[in-house]
Amino acid sequence: MSAKRPYTGTKDCPQPRTPERGGARVFANNMIFFTGGVLQLAGIYALRDKRGKPGDISVHSSWRAFDLTYDGEANSRAQAMSMIDFVVENDWLGLEYLADYATGRFGRGWRCDRQRWDVYRKRTIEPIGMRLIHVEITPYAADHPDAVTERWTKAINGG
Repeated sequence: MSAKRPYTGTKDCPQPRTPERGGARVFANNMIFFTGGVLQLAGIYALRDKRGKPGDISVHSSWRAFDLTYDGEANSRAQAMSMIDFVVENDWLGLEYLADYATGRFGRGWRCDRQRWDVYRKRTIEPIGMRLIHVEITPYAADHPDAVTERWTKAINGG
């Protein structure tokens, strides 16, 4: 894992709908590919507020966030968790935040500014309990899809 670094949050929100910042799509496609399609894209861009938080804009409106889902099979959850572990361990790929909605009662989240998981003890992310993974990447990664590809190639080949 990298050293702690600042979390961007919604500082660059919203972005125009087009052109998209291609790094998020490359990052998501890699997560899907390296799980053999177990993870599936549930969405990238949306100019909207955070779920359950009116007036608080979502990082999805920056082209830096995407959601992935997986089916209810135990093996699918295991593969999803393996990919989550890989991305967090290699957060230098461009990871800023990752939310796992299906852990515990209220989910859990990892952030680059704390370099650890927090298991939520109250409603923090919405919708809780779903087989959903929310990923946010750095502005640099969002704007440089070729760099995302290079970093993934390096990580997959052992770093």
